[in-house]
Amino acid sequence: MPSVAVYQAVRAETGWDAFTDQIVWNALAGSQFGSLAIANGEAIGFARVTGDGATVFYIEDLIVTKAHRGKGVGAAILQALIPKIERLAPPNAMIALLAADGTEAFYETKGFTRRPGPGYGPAMMRTVAQTGPQH
Repeated sequence: MPSVAVYQAVRAETGWDAFTDQIVWNALAGSQFGSLAIANGEAIGFARVTGDGATVFYIEDLIVTKAHRGKGVGAAILQALIPKIERLAPPNAMIALLAADGTEAFYETKGFTRRPGPGYGPAMMRTVAQTGPQH
């Protein structure tokens, strides 16, 4: 699991939205576990797992620094997380994520199904307005 500082630095390097340190700390504290990729002593990617810990597991924030994309780092992070989820999860539990635009094919090679698809409706999300807590 990344530290708050690493989480903030990698998100900033890749252009992802910024959050306050307190919000990041809360997000990390609410995670079940994560995986941190390091090369030459530097954090180059990470992901974390949230969910109910029983039937639904969400892979959150799978992010790799720009210089290390396309080199298997994201695949290695998933390879660290998925077997652990599978050991914890009962049959028919769900591993889900929200894929960034253009990354769908990558996740399909890792066994994820695009939604909508046969038997599945579209994935849905809603972003909180800027008037939310500003811890």
